[in-house]
Amino acid sequence: VVPRVQITPLTGRLTYVMSLAALYALPLAAAAKKVPDAVPAAASVMGDVPVLSTLVDIALLRGATVMFCIMVGYATWAALKVRGLTPRNAFWGVTFLRGLLAAFGGGIVVPICLGKPPGPFANDMVVSAALVAWFIVQRFPGDYGFRLLGPKGILPLRLLCLFAFETFRANFVITMTELAFQTLKPSFFSIPLWGPLLAGSMAGSFGNFLPFDKGLGPIETGFSWPMISAFFISSTYLCLMHVPVVADPMWKGASFGIPNCERSAETVRVLSVGFLCVVGLLQETGMGPTWHPLKPLTSLLSAIVPPIVEEGPSAKAKKA
Repeated sequence: VVPRVQITPLTGRLTYVMSLAALYALPLAAAAKKVPDAVPAAASVMGDVPVLSTLVDIALLRGATVMFCIMVGYATWAALKVRGLTPRNAFWGVTFLRGLLAAFGGGIVVPICLGKPPGPFANDMVVSAALVAWFIVQRFPGDYGFRLLGPKGILPLRLLCLFAFETFRANFVITMTELAFQTLKPSFFSIPLWGPLLAGSMAGSFGNFLPFDKGLGPIETGFSWPMISAFFISSTYLCLMHVPVVADPMWKGASFGIPNCERSAETVRVLSVGFLCVVGLLQETGMGPTWHPLKPLTSLLSAIVPPIVEEGPSAKAKKA
């Protein structure tokens, strides 16, 4: 249960964020160990805590049923955002395709860039999940899907949908980052750098740019949280798994303060899922959609690279 805390000063907010991150992410990461294929994951990982091992299996998308349910929740969250931007009397094909592109746009574009088949072609779960999500949000009898999950819906149901969204997104960002790392060859650096970072960033946020008639509109006023978080997770994964000069001290040190923490992609995946879910929870329960814990870094970047202010006619006249 998330404790109800009144957050006012900045230090209080940061303390609250860190405590929630520890509450949700660290126990899961402690259980995220590599398990041989021959051994059932739920029975092998933290067998003394079956609930925790089940949560780890969900966070790592283990099993086709778990994967599909999480994908439906992920696509439903994207479809909810599309509904607010599309007229209710729009042709059903428009609302469906917009939802598909919003949810899985990164899964279409990134594989094509890497010479692989796009998600809807490679995995039948993609279109199937998008269809189920479209029906829930757009055509459910009595419009109860949107009533229960929309902005004025039931908060616990919305949070379940949000957690599914962030769980799939964290895993997909890491999957595409690793795919790019394995596909691309080093060119300027000792490892492929910008290719994996761009692949992971696009995987977690490129749906914002689709369809392409949006142009660069989504970033005209700055990068949104999905874009920032996708780049953050992609870069964190790349550093922890493929940059020894960064990874070795971090894994060898306190191991994030987690007992029995293993140096594995599973650990990074679970930490990423926990991080995104905690941030999403805070955004939904009071902090607002524009808040995120990396804001000090983005503010610093904005201060280093400030926007160019155009001179008005009066200032130009004075110079003349």
